[in-house]
Amino acid sequence: KIALLGPCYPFRGGIAHYTASLYRALTDEGHAVKVYNFSRQYPSIFFPGKSQLDYSADGFKVPSQEILDSINPLSWLKTSRAIARFEPEMTVVTWWHPYFGLPFGLISRHVRRKTGKPVVFLCHNVLPHEPTGFDHVLSRFAFRGASGFIVQAIKELSTLRDMIGFNVPAEVAPHPVYDLFNLDGRLAERETSRREIGVSSKRVLLFFGYIRPYKGLEVLLRAMPLVKDKEIDLVIAGECYEDPERYLHLMAELGIEERVHFENRYIPNEEVARYFAAADLVTLPYLSATQSGVVQVANALGVPVLVSDVGGIPEVVEDGKTGIVVPADDPLAVARGIDRFFHEEMESSLKEGMKLKQDHFKWTNLVDTLINLNQSLLSTQQK
Repeated sequence: KIALLGPCYPFRGGIAHYTASLYRALTDEGHAVKVYNFSRQYPSIFFPGKSQLDYSADGFKVPSQEILDSINPLSWLKTSRAIARFEPEMTVVTWWHPYFGLPFGLISRHVRRKTGKPVVFLCHNVLPHEPTGFDHVLSRFAFRGASGFIVQAIKELSTLRDMIGFNVPAEVAPHPVYDLFNLDGRLAERETSRREIGVSSKRVLLFFGYIRPYKGLEVLLRAMPLVKDKEIDLVIAGECYEDPERYLHLMAELGIEERVHFENRYIPNEEVARYFAAADLVTLPYLSATQSGVVQVANALGVPVLVSDVGGIPEVVEDGKTGIVVPADDPLAVARGIDRFFHEEMESSLKEGMKLKQDHFKWTNLVDTLINLNQSLLSTQQK
């Protein structure tokens, strides 16, 4: 029996999708899983987007108990008691931001004390992309409640060790592919998809996902005039979590407005595959990163990526074999990478390389790592 604490539907976004995928992978392996979801994830004042809820026609729904209010300590106790009553052999806590340090830390301590069984933190980000002065304090408080950890990149393991030392077990399991979006079992036809999203160029780049400063969209926009092929269009598809005017002004300044299709909105699940099908290359020039869910959407849908060499992303994308890797914060390097992709006609070879790596990113690998870590922790407790 496994308790899984983290967001899922009706909340939106990559981490909610991840929780749903992990639930399905665990249950497919025969484990009895209960998901303890949020009743309120963030107060509206702290949330930069238009909505925290997923209004997709095809919501990735899994059974969950909407119980945890991030700002109500009574709900923290209620969640702890609910998990303890379930008597799980392992509790998996989804960790991605120090904002949740107090509730997750207290819940973890209570569950460990009441059940006597391990609590494993599954870390999307050990520390956040956009730091604050309280990150280390809140994270360390939460981490002291954990029996063990799983991180999704070797570089993240180093960050974790700097914070907690080497006495607590931790394993690395790469971020699995997001295989939820190919809803009809096949990727849409490219030209049809381009017509549906309103682009007509013969060559299309895609920048996908929430738009925040660390994602490096400004670098990509500055790269566009430097790309030799002027017949390449850029599609930006995702909700802007900052003022979009800065990007609109930059497009005008660079004279690239006619080559950029800007969809400033959350892309519902049923439309995601369409945007990837329309693209020749997904461009992710991040300024900082741990890993990237967008890379694993592209991987699942078979679309090559260009990424910057930050965080754990180069552990997932191998330059020239499964994608293109360029230096961070360098528009000229991004432009050269795009030129290289089209000039060397790399699409077919990169797609083949991605297929060969698919087994490395299966959800069963993550499940195996979780179960093996839990068995090791139980064995240590019994000694």
